[in-house]
Amino acid sequence: MPSIILRLTLLWSTTKLSFAAGSDLSISIYRKTLNQSYLVHVSRNSSDTINTISNKANAVIGVLLMLLNLIGTIVILITITTTLIIINPIVALISIFGSAFFYIIIGLITRRKLQINSLEIASESTNMIKSLQEGLGGIRDILLDGTQETYCEIYNISEYKLRKAQSSNSFISNSPKFIMEAVGMTLISVIAYFLVSKSDNLTTSNAIPILGVLAIGAQRMLPILQQGFIAWSTIKGSSASINDTLELLEQSVQTNLVKELISFNSEIYLKNISFQYTKEGPEIINNLELKINKGARIGFIGETGCGKSTLLDIIMGLVSPSLGQILIDGIPLSEKNVSSWHKNIAHVPQSIFLSDSTISKNIAFGIPKDQIDLNKVILAAKNAQLDEIINTWENKYNTIVGERGVR
Repeated sequence: MPSIILRLTLLWSTTKLSFAAGSDLSISIYRKTLNQSYLVHVSRNSSDTINTISNKANAVIGVLLMLLNLIGTIVILITITTTLIIINPIVALISIFGSAFFYIIIGLITRRKLQINSLEIASESTNMIKSLQEGLGGIRDILLDGTQETYCEIYNISEYKLRKAQSSNSFISNSPKFIMEAVGMTLISVIAYFLVSKSDNLTTSNAIPILGVLAIGAQRMLPILQQGFIAWSTIKGSSASINDTLELLEQSVQTNLVKELISFNSEIYLKNISFQYTKEGPEIINNLELKINKGARIGFIGETGCGKSTLLDIIMGLVSPSLGQILIDGIPLSEKNVSSWHKNIAHVPQSIFLSDSTISKNIAFGIPKDQIDLNKVILAAKNAQLDEIINTWENKYNTIVGERGVR
């Protein structure tokens, strides 16, 4: 009974601890990711980021659970080993080193395959999410073009590679158990034959206790060693996902807290602005000088790729120029006051974003539901000349717009 209570307590504590740590890990990664600069976000693939936060973080939870189990396994193994040494040191050392030797050999043989599988799992899980995003995101064009099978095939390739790598890891983790059972039985038979054949030193009667100790030791130790091997192979097979998760976890945080206030009463002055996304890449903007007075209406015209959107991103403070300065009423725009500058910006992008929620929540974007001021929402809708049509709908401002506004 005490043994059952101890095992249940250990299971409960390790499971609770690993999942709580995994939750904190996922939240921390999401918070740090949201606080990265705009330039970081546009340089990343969103599929990879989503996959790391949702799926690869789960792999870390499994690894944490396995690490805790591995620690428990080592403690139990030491206890069993000590007991066997007290009963019969020679038999104990034979059984311990014999079993450990075979698991080490198996580990050396399979570690490269586990590493390859870990890379495959990390890569293909991202490709699956990318395939889903592209297929569902472009569903209108897919239906019109009749290219459903093309996207199904792309998804199928990633799905097959992922499941193949996962099944390979599962086989590697669980197969040593059957090998060790056969090896253990063979080892006990060989030792039994050896002990009985030494009739001048040992008799059958005193060989039986030794074999009994060996059998009990093998019965107790093999499941523990197998559990330890599963923990090790799981960690090894998830190493690539762990590295991807830790990479996001180690991101430096750029908070949006206002450190210095900046006012806008007169003009925006772009002083000798130059910009390139990378040092090796082309110069998108070259030595631009421009003054925009408050109240002016300015349009930027040019061919695709000439830098119009990039220039607007620079003016809004989403990206910093490679050279030059942005002066707001003579004050340089910097990391300390850019958050204050953002509060002066209203932005209507080329590709709008609408969340799958109500009209009022989309108008009051980013404000918690219980803090939304409906009067301000209605005023904004009236200014945008949307109030009349919204009031013709059954649920008015509580109407669900659908994903990206499809409804």
